[in-house]
Amino acid sequence: MIVGYASWFRPRGTVLDVGCGAGVLHDRLLAVGYGGVDISEVAVQALQGRELPGAEFHAVDAETFTPRTDVDILVFNESLAYFKDPAG
Repeated sequence: MIVGYASWFRPRGTVLDVGCGAGVLHDRLLAVGYGGVDISEVAVQALQGRELPGAEFHAVDAETFTPRTDVDILVFNESLAYFKDPAG
């Protein structure tokens, strides 16, 4: 469902995967414009070591992160429950 929705934004749309971890969605969303944030430096370093053209990953606390550019879709794939105030 996420991949289908994101495809509506091609070729200029962007997806920010909040709590991206190992980048489970990267192979399906890279063509749309994929990036991610995760609090785990180890996970982000592993993603940065891959060849993922155009993708940006940041090891930061997602609750305080502000993207440098506009984002079309925010994905919280199994991460929203870990936020201090998921409804806020």
